[in-house]
Amino acid sequence: MTTTPLFTSFSSVDKEEWLKAIQRELKKEQLQDFDWQLSQEILITPFAHSNDSIELYEPVIKDKSTNTWEIAEFVKVNHAKDANQLAIEALEQGANALIFDLTSDFVVTDMPVLLKNIQHEWISTHFMLDIDKLSETIDAFTNFLASTQQNTALVKGSFRINTAPSPEIALLKSHTAALPLFQFITIFSANYYQSKNNVADEVGMTLFTANKYLEKLPPSDWNRLQFVFLIDESYFLNIAKLRAFRLLLQFLTVQYQVETTYSPIIEVNFAKNSYGDNMYSNMITATTMAMSAAIGGANRVSIRPADAEKESDGTAFTRRIARNVHHLMQLESHLDHVVDPAAGSYYIENITNKVAEAAWKVFQTQILEEKAQFGKQ
Repeated sequence: MTTTPLFTSFSSVDKEEWLKAIQRELKKEQLQDFDWQLSQEILITPFAHSNDSIELYEPVIKDKSTNTWEIAEFVKVNHAKDANQLAIEALEQGANALIFDLTSDFVVTDMPVLLKNIQHEWISTHFMLDIDKLSETIDAFTNFLASTQQNTALVKGSFRINTAPSPEIALLKSHTAALPLFQFITIFSANYYQSKNNVADEVGMTLFTANKYLEKLPPSDWNRLQFVFLIDESYFLNIAKLRAFRLLLQFLTVQYQVETTYSPIIEVNFAKNSYGDNMYSNMITATTMAMSAAIGGANRVSIRPADAEKESDGTAFTRRIARNVHHLMQLESHLDHVVDPAAGSYYIENITNKVAEAAWKVFQTQILEEKAQFGKQ
């Protein structure tokens, strides 16, 4: 069977000619009226064209064979038994990543109650906690796995806290053998997130923080890092932000000139300011936000229940709707089939490049300031 290439019967149009045609259609309005001044450094035009790039665009995401992502659900742990029931409900309805928030008065001796009837070899398990409880929580989890005869070599997950590098790196070295697939270092872009207008600082500072860990860790332990990004209702910018960070991180790791197959894990959560008061509007917003995370190449995505502003954990109904968004994207829309589906989109590639360029300047500025500060000491 022979195939005929599409669009061969159409002659190509250069950008100047194309923009003239657009201007004629606009009549009184000017092309620049449609520009998006995202920040002082970033000006985005909707009129992206193939002439904007000398070379063909290549996929930013090169380290994945599929675009699948983990369906994550937050479980706030106030009472271990109730939290266990919420976790079992989530798993039975399709979640495959659990994020337990232990920042309340969780007692580590309740770990068997919290994790009862959960087979951790088949999911990824994550714990949010305070630094002073980190070591004993790790021990309680590994003891639970041993008591239930689960293979720790197959158990994925993370222990995540907001702290300086040194305590986490020390714990990483002491627990590497016990939990070989766990991330002990989590870098939160939320520490730098303010709004969509702050995207260059957010990406640049997250990259700067990542570099501090890359300097301290051997390349064999780089896969112990994971990154948690916040996204909001800015659909195209969400996609570009995730792609720009991955692009810059690839460039940064190459500079170390080491032999390693480093594949960063990027988790996406929803910013709290992304929802309004209307629960049903929030459901629509959640869908487009989740799509942007998937297209941007997230490895793990957590969708906030649509009534999270009123119910911190959401209701059973809104939690189920949030999970179903994942199922619609994966099982019906097949967004998990194509790696880096945004590659080659002139508009998204344009935003990605502009965000990456502005973020790289932020990164360089931080490096220079750090060196200057070090020189004064």
